[in-house]
Amino acid sequence: MQDPGAATTFYCEKLGFAAAQGWEAGETWLSLPGKAGQLVEIEQKGSGAVFQLYLSVPNLVRTGKRLKALGLTAVRQKSGLSVIDPGGNRIVFVKTKPV
Repeated sequence: MQDPGAATTFYCEKLGFAAAQGWEAGETWLSLPGKAGQLVEIEQKGSGAVFQLYLSVPNLVRTGKRLKALGLTAVRQKSGLSVIDPGGNRIVFVKTKPV
């Protein structure tokens, strides 16, 4: 991420992530929405470093409506929906597969 502050704001305000306790001072960790207990770290990196984050959701139609309500433009893809964060990273929402 070139701008960890903008990324943190985007993920918390738009996608429902929450600030989480880091292991060391200066680290930025976020917990994923829901009760999975999973964390991601936001780090400042040089230009050109991007990633894709895949999140499974139970209903793509509802997710699309929620993203639109949040002012995000979701792009329909073969496997789901995607949005781009402020750093140019792609967040892909795919339907949860039944077990």
